[in-house]
Amino acid sequence: MAVAPVERAASGGSPRGRRRAPSSSDAGSRSRKFGATAPATSPTRVGDVLRAGPATAAPDESATGAWERMRELGVEHLVVLHQGEVVGVLSAHHLSGPFGGVHRRMGRRVADLMTTDVVTVSPSTDLRRAARLMRSRRVGCLPVVARGRLVGALTTADLLALLERLLRLLKEARRPAGPSRASRAPAPRRRGRQRA
Repeated sequence: MAVAPVERAASGGSPRGRRRAPSSSDAGSRSRKFGATAPATSPTRVGDVLRAGPATAAPDESATGAWERMRELGVEHLVVLHQGEVVGVLSAHHLSGPFGGVHRRMGRRVADLMTTDVVTVSPSTDLRRAARLMRSRRVGCLPVVARGRLVGALTTADLLALLERLLRLLKEARRPAGPSRASRAPAPRRRGRQRA
């Protein structure tokens, strides 16, 4: 069982090697470079898109019970906790299989099927770093931990929803503005000369 907090690894090294966190002015300059204005509320940290109350499971819980709760909640991942500590992640992939995965789940516990090589992030983790981590580790869920306590979970579904939102905002920013009220006003009629 290995739970590696990415924030701990990110804080190591000499100050010279640390990268400056992107600011809102940086985001604005990058967006102007591509001909659009980034919204002031663009999320840049995991905590900006975090949903409270992650779905959890216990290691000794039956796999069938965990599968039924996934279906009920409409989620693809359960964070496995033991005495308040993250010890694994259980995905729908672990529980499914031929014939709906009934044989895989039968007589097994969550601890038998969960992934124990878990990497956690904090609410202050940069979203790009979290996305790179998910891609390099080929995982669909990152438990989010603050001060040793689970506060949420970041999933690929969350990142896809964020991508959809940003693309919509970008499209709206690039949409040409409509004609002004002054340009829409009809031109005054020219009166002809009156006969004497």
